[in-house]
Amino acid sequence: AEARHDWQDRIRYLLVDEYQDSNGAQYRLVQTLLGTRHNLTAVGDDDQSIYSWRGAAADNLHRLAQDFPNLKVVKLEQNYRSTGRILQAANAVIAQNPHLFEKRLWSTLGDGHSIRALRCANEIDEAEQVVNAILRDRFQRQGEYRDYAILYRSNHQARPFEAALRNARIPYQISGGLSFFERSEIKDFLSYLRLLVNPDDDPAFLRAVNTPRRGIGSGTLERLGAFAKERNLSLFAALWEDALELPEKARTALHSFAGWVNLKADEVDKAEIIPALQSLPEEIGYLQYLQNEGDEKEVGRRWENIQELLSWMQRLQEQDEGPQTLAEILNRLMLFNVLERAEDDDRDVLRLSTLHAAKGLEFPQVFLAGAEEELLPHRNSETPEQIAEERRLFYVGMTRARFRLTLSLCRKRRRYGQDVHPKPSRFLQEIPKEHLDWQGDRDPEEEMDPAAAFARLRGMLGKT
Repeated sequence: AEARHDWQDRIRYLLVDEYQDSNGAQYRLVQTLLGTRHNLTAVGDDDQSIYSWRGAAADNLHRLAQDFPNLKVVKLEQNYRSTGRILQAANAVIAQNPHLFEKRLWSTLGDGHSIRALRCANEIDEAEQVVNAILRDRFQRQGEYRDYAILYRSNHQARPFEAALRNARIPYQISGGLSFFERSEIKDFLSYLRLLVNPDDDPAFLRAVNTPRRGIGSGTLERLGAFAKERNLSLFAALWEDALELPEKARTALHSFAGWVNLKADEVDKAEIIPALQSLPEEIGYLQYLQNEGDEKEVGRRWENIQELLSWMQRLQEQDEGPQTLAEILNRLMLFNVLERAEDDDRDVLRLSTLHAAKGLEFPQVFLAGAEEELLPHRNSETPEQIAEERRLFYVGMTRARFRLTLSLCRKRRRYGQDVHPKPSRFLQEIPKEHLDWQGDRDPEEEMDPAAAFARLRGMLGKT
């Protein structure tokens, strides 16, 4: 009680930002700090409450009217970011949710462009269409890559976009998920490639030597490391020294691994690089290792990532004046890796991000991918409350765009090893038709509204 009174005396005025994201404990803390005083300013937007999965309680904002009967509401409805059409479309979508405080965003930036909706064959086509649109627009406007963001509901959607961006040599930064080079299977595979190029690469040696496990324990590696340091040798060079004292079993395991590295390096040096590397995962037993580590679906995704890396290396080699040796290919890959990991906000890079991680950001052009049922809204959203939060997430994504918004969806998508034919997101139907510019070979309105398809057929037949 004494500590509570001390803090209440110390804090005379309290300002809480992002109030809609506060959780139950934070709500009680605010009430305790205020005590009998009502000197609170709360800034929040119930339309941007998208974090219930981590404990945020949207009701905290609604309870303000009950907690503070003399509450004064100041609506900040002028939007300084987005053009008129984007805001009108976003207003129409979010109007489907219940509101305690009604508001309608408006802008003095003019109507701006219609919202593009790209109808794509599948997720590969989706990524290629989006990346091609970015390349065309950047060329026409002589713009920068930082002007563009690709947003999506789930992390797995990033993979085809990463591949398309790499093929187009567009630098990007990923937020809200693992980048391609941060995935453990990619780190594992690259450690082997680095070792084939330079066996004296100690970090690569330490990662590769026991992935998969070869019966080389930590004690053996510690003894090898101490011996190598004492003689100023690499780990790979030290393991061949007769003076190295190790149990026979450990020595045999190390020599077997190192011998394989030498033979594989010689094969890669003399044969075609990619065919020689394609057998590497099988030779080291990596598929079995993955199967022992995770479930079938996860194993499939990780294995596909390795195949994608090999395909990317082949494409690099086939480019005009592309890298031809494994060392040159690795140097190119490492350059991409460095660009990905750099966190300098001034870099000219495109942003890949989940919708949750994009909250609070803005970009001149936004591509919101996967506007499909079971993606956005997510398949796990079943209750009206969950659908309302997914709609708020869609709204947040739309309002990240300043001047141009593009929505994309697929006719077919690969999900858990099966081809599915998703329906367009219900949120698309909530956008007024006059604000949508559909681009594709079919009118998706027919899928969202069977009556529209029937009416169109009647019109084609000339019947009334």
